[in-house]
Amino acid sequence: MLNMRISHRPPPQTSSSWVEIHTCPRNSALRFYLVICHSAPHNCYGSCSLPGGSILGSFAVWDLSSDHAPELAAILLSFCLANSGSVIYFGNPAGVAVPLCILAVWCFLRERFVNWGILCLALSLVLKPQDAGLIWLFFLLSGGTHRRRALQTLALVVALSVPATLWITHVSPHWFQELRSMEEQFFGHGGINNPNGAHGTLAITSLQPIFSYFWDNPRIYHFLTLIVCAPLLVVWVTVTLKSRPSREKTYLALASIAVLSLLPVYHRQYDAKIIILTIPAFAMLWREGGSTRWMALIVSLQGYLLTADLAWTIFVGYLVKGRLLQMNEAGNFGPKMTPVMNFPVPIGLLIMGVFYLWIYTRQAYPRSVLERPSVSSGIIVDGP
Repeated sequence: MLNMRISHRPPPQTSSSWVEIHTCPRNSALRFYLVICHSAPHNCYGSCSLPGGSILGSFAVWDLSSDHAPELAAILLSFCLANSGSVIYFGNPAGVAVPLCILAVWCFLRERFVNWGILCLALSLVLKPQDAGLIWLFFLLSGGTHRRRALQTLALVVALSVPATLWITHVSPHWFQELRSMEEQFFGHGGINNPNGAHGTLAITSLQPIFSYFWDNPRIYHFLTLIVCAPLLVVWVTVTLKSRPSREKTYLALASIAVLSLLPVYHRQYDAKIIILTIPAFAMLWREGGSTRWMALIVSLQGYLLTADLAWTIFVGYLVKGRLLQMNEAGNFGPKMTPVMNFPVPIGLLIMGVFYLWIYTRQAYPRSVLERPSVSSGIIVDGP
């Protein structure tokens, strides 16, 4: 682990969280990173250990779910924790950013340790804004106390990011060009992050791999991804702005945006651990009963299974053992197996995100309200 190759440079704002580590020798810095990010008992991966932050985040999610279905929430969270090996194996900052974001959500919703929640969310945004950005947007759009805390978080992010950016610019004036060059290399043809490439046991969760299979042109598959995701995000923003806040709507809003945030831009399965924010909403729907509980069970389970490290590894291992999975010269698995490998995760998350968005919209605008006659200037007008 200490001899691993550092193959990419993070954006400069990330450096503000690791200034002290940057001043240490390389081996000492790596040891320190592993200790603070991954201090927890060993799990079934043997040499890997569960991130301590993920355990704290799971306890926070369980606390939010305990009023509805505590046993079911505990089972789902245990399953998600047992399938978090990629977080430590790849040493990605998502192992820190996602738990910090979840802890901030708990602090804000429970009205406890609010200042720590602001710090956690700010650090999460600094480390991986693509993971925590839309969660922060929910608090901004919610108004009231939540909006004030979102603005306080933004101020802290600026306070952390601006000095780090200025420092990096002074030390390495060409950092932006180097970052762009790195991205072109990683996301271009043959790159490890190319949407149409071979991703193995660490699937990409965004929609680009689906569209790139049919049109391997960045402009086209990014545009098509935008066409799919933009209307969903507009609906979510509209509902969040116009609906009256309540605990149930908050759980549904966070559940839907946690999943939808994984679809527009590049994410991997270790980023998808943020979907445990759907568990409070799922527990609430399960307690309500009716047909919705079973729909929630099926949709949620397929999302948890498709983003589970161990389940996906077993699936890929079965294909490799059967000699069904072989990489070709183009850097992918060929026209037959590429859809099998690249389609299930983003499609499953899209179904999950649309489902929770539908429930959120239905909860915010009940049918009785939509069908009620409207009154304007004393004249009753029948609705559509």
